[in-house]
Amino acid sequence: MSLKRLVIAGMGNGDPDDYVSPVFGRCGSFCVVDFAEDGLWSSEAVHNTAVDLPGSAGVFAADSVVKLGADAVVAGDFGTASTEVFYKSGVKQYVIRDATIKEAVCKMLSGEGVCVDCESIISSRRYGMGRISTDDVSEKNDLFVCKNCGCMMPKKEDEKLKHCPNCKNMMESS
Repeated sequence: MSLKRLVIAGMGNGDPDDYVSPVFGRCGSFCVVDFAEDGLWSSEAVHNTAVDLPGSAGVFAADSVVKLGADAVVAGDFGTASTEVFYKSGVKQYVIRDATIKEAVCKMLSGEGVCVDCESIISSRRYGMGRISTDDVSEKNDLFVCKNCGCMMPKKEDEKLKHCPNCKNMMESS
């Protein structure tokens, strides 16, 4: 996976020792991680201005992440509206839970981040109802892997083939 800029939703102030937020739109901050060619990375904390909005926090937060120039975003869960913003903008979404931001960066670099099936979330059409549980995308041993973009998707029972939600290439079973 070749990332230049990764944005991770943080629970607190967004520093690398902060924990990944279980929600995206109302996370406290974003940790903006820039990767160098030598494998090193640097980060900057950015306050999530959408955290206290009375509604549509996910849309505004997603728009902020897109404007930050992210290639990918990490959170514990995503709502339908933010997922649609990311899908249309080409920003890949990954679910990582119960980890610090620093641990999440390491998981992404080692290919352990699990890509969100954006089309399934968008097709649920639950606008205005907040996040959808993406429990089916984490901690599964049987995955589809896209050899083109590195996206990983959980393999559902009796599912033989799957197209990558990001680049539309055929995924391979792990």
